Amino acid sequence: MLENLKTGDLVIAPNAVKWQLLKEISNKKQILNIKIMTLKEFKDNYFPRPDEKALYFLMQKHHLNYDIAKEYLNNIYLNTNLIKPYYEELQREKLLKLNVKFKQNLKNIKVIGYESFDKYILNELKKYNVTFINNKKNNYKPKVYEFNTMTEEIVFVITKIISDLKNTDINNMYLVNLNNDYIRESIKLFKLFNLPVNLNNSINIYSTKTVSDFLNNLNEKKDINKALEPLEKNDVYNKIIDVLNKYTFVSKVDKVFLEIIKNELKNTKLIKPKLEKAINVINIDEITDRNGYYYILGFNESVLPKTYSENGIINDKIAKEIGLQTSLEKNINEKNKVINILTSYQNITLTYKLKDNYNSFYPSHLINELNLEVLKNNEIPLNYSHKYNKLILGQDLDNFISYSEETNTLKPLLKSYPDNNYMTYDNSYTKINKENLFNYLKGKLNLSYSSMNNYFLCPFRFYIQNILKLEPYDETFATNLGNVFHEVLAHIYDSDFDIEKTYKESLEKRNFSVKEKFFMDKLYNILKFDIESILNEDKYSKFNKALTEKKITIDKTKHLKVNFLGFVDKIKYLEENGRKSAAIIDYKTGFIETNLDNINYGIHLQLPVYAYLVKKGLDDKIKLAGFYLQKLLDTVPLDTEDVVKEMQKNLYLNGYTNSDISLLEKFDLTYENSQMIKSLKTTNNGFSAYSKMITDKEIDKMIDIVDKKINEVIENVEEANFEIKPIRIDNKLIGCEFCKFKDLCFRKEEDIKDVQSKKFKEIVGGE
Repeated sequence: MLENLKTGDLVIAPNAVKWQLLKEISNKKQILNIKIMTLKEFKDNYFPRPDEKALYFLMQKHHLNYDIAKEYLNNIYLNTNLIKPYYEELQREKLLKLNVKFKQNLKNIKVIGYESFDKYILNELKKYNVTFINNKKNNYKPKVYEFNTMTEEIVFVITKIISDLKNTDINNMYLVNLNNDYIRESIKLFKLFNLPVNLNNSINIYSTKTVSDFLNNLNEKKDINKALEPLEKNDVYNKIIDVLNKYTFVSKVDKVFLEIIKNELKNTKLIKPKLEKAINVINIDEITDRNGYYYILGFNESVLPKTYSENGIINDKIAKEIGLQTSLEKNINEKNKVINILTSYQNITLTYKLKDNYNSFYPSHLINELNLEVLKNNEIPLNYSHKYNKLILGQDLDNFISYSEETNTLKPLLKSYPDNNYMTYDNSYTKINKENLFNYLKGKLNLSYSSMNNYFLCPFRFYIQNILKLEPYDETFATNLGNVFHEVLAHIYDSDFDIEKTYKESLEKRNFSVKEKFFMDKLYNILKFDIESILNEDKYSKFNKALTEKKITIDKTKHLKVNFLGFVDKIKYLEENGRKSAAIIDYKTGFIETNLDNINYGIHLQLPVYAYLVKKGLDDKIKLAGFYLQKLLDTVPLDTEDVVKEMQKNLYLNGYTNSDISLLEKFDLTYENSQMIKSLKTTNNGFSAYSKMITDKEIDKMIDIVDKKINEVIENVEEANFEIKPIRIDNKLIGCEFCKFKDLCFRKEEDIKDVQSKKFKEIVGGE
């Protein structure tokens, strides 16, 4: 290709051709003063290009959604009746950039690697001294291999690669046309054959916990710095910063800004470093090296060649009028491009599958059109991987035992692997390297009640969920409902609190369906009633101050930098004679569990953790009047005579109350027959048997237990102790309840940790 180029040329070529040219220049040690651009880069410099502010402007002023606004901007230089008004408006607002000097310096243009053009672009190129350099045509006819399944197809390609390695270097080998299904299966299969391959080198960050936490924080707080503050500083965090830096001109976090950031993060990827000596994955447009070995998988109808349909804001009628390719023209050009590639390169292997778990597939129509030879019933050699052979043997034995089907490979594999351990497995946890763990955690660990609870339910569950963070973020109606209620309740003591305004603002931050919005409208009245009742309860208490949504962090650093943190929904407190007394209240929209039994096993620690956070994180001299959960949504029996009274009772605080009368009578003026604490009343013999009372001494012991349990988790994490050991208390396997990772651990009976239930009073040594 270099012989066609001279100093001063502008070369328009795909990235693959660009790198091929640079490689040739380097190999031949030539000095050539040329500029190489992709077609997109050429368009961005040749035509007016939208400023970063243009997207926000269009969405804000014209109420366009993100996708529509982006499509207008991508086609802004096209002279159509639909787009022209936006073009003129952006020009008036000075939101279009034009590289004036670019056209002035254009003289000689060489186009390499692009087979077809829109007439609109072609007419612009012809204004200059343009030369189209096409690949030298050949009449190669690659063989096509048919396989029943995608797995067989990939394994055959792997064995073909191993065989071809004697003819070329591994860096000259390329897998082509791999969609996500092929990549997922290839990751597993290439490992079985110990072949280095650069698969899945980009990771979409949108599904990560860091991004979901950031978007939730941004929705709630409407402040970028506050949304970023709790996040762990990692590679995903840096990508979020990169996205935000493009929109520093936006002065406030509004609905449009939120939509833009959300969509930008959806399209943001982390690029992992590639292996230097490995097979690479490319698309068919990147086939440029005549010495390369190309393995094109999925040569199925509608997959290769790719088919285009009429969609988007530029339909076929408009496209024809302004000189763009119609969908029919695109399909013809795509087909010709694929034919040209298949017949121009000698070392191409084509494969296709007939079915997967759900669908049937047809071979590409190009097979008949090019009269390509199809090889069927291809046997896969079994002399490349013991691991793969054992996997196939297991499948063969499954078929034989279940359906009496004997495959061709069953007997030879049984002969080769007599000790195959079929139907046996070892699910025991293999301890991971501590140094690797510390590096993975980057020396830091955040702990909370929920993560600590996971550890004591089952250490392996904690490892999967809180170390590897494999649980996908699931934004359900229940979580959104809870977030809305908590957000509104955090402001009930604000001097300018407006429940309706705060509720609506909270709803607008979240994506509720029409059906969900209907329910949220109904639930507004319940929330309003709850708030009125909560504020009314305050008159029964001398505790006249409150902290809401209080974040408390306690440094528990040992070898790892550990922060134990939590958010306390409400702390009611009294300052009197230089002393502070406080009651802790946590709002719940779901199930309430206030039992303190079995806290010695690390179970039921939610209320004790709140007490621990307040005492150890705020002021250890605070005297606790009690710690409670308050249920905001509860049903009322249909035969209830006084519904309002029953709803008020449902809001009574549910938890533990300090038995110190001098403290209690200040916190609850009605404690003898409480109008705010569930089951609290006195009898002639003292407190009712149903009253949940706790002494200062028991509170101190409980907090000491929490501290020991936190230390226990930290020590076990630092020692990489994540064995499969779910807890079973009195024959109830609570360690596996609601666990989303049961399919990973293959729990056996001997893995279970059996303990006997222990009452709270017995644990803390009470009477």
